[in-house]
Amino acid sequence: MTLGWNAAGVVVEAGNEVTSLKAGDEVYGVPNFPDDGSYADYCVSKAIQFAIKPQSLDFTQAAGVPLAALTAWTGIFAHGGSKPSQRILIQGA
Repeated sequence: MTLGWNAAGVVVEAGNEVTSLKAGDEVYGVPNFPDDGSYADYCVSKAIQFAIKPQSLDFTQAAGVPLAALTAWTGIFAHGGSKPSQRILIQGA
């Protein structure tokens, strides 16, 4: 088992059917959450688990975003029942 869920890095190779990412793309995401870890030199994942890294973030900053964002989204929408048109107050943000 490899630990870790957040990842950021450069795509080395993409599968034949992957159209959203290509070798050389800077990406961030959560590889196959919650099964596969990211604390390794390389990780293999479904392309849908990653997105292009914002240029304004370095790799360390980008690697801190995915799981925190997934946790917030789950709390707001899946458990909180919020709808896209609603507003919420995030106290202490």
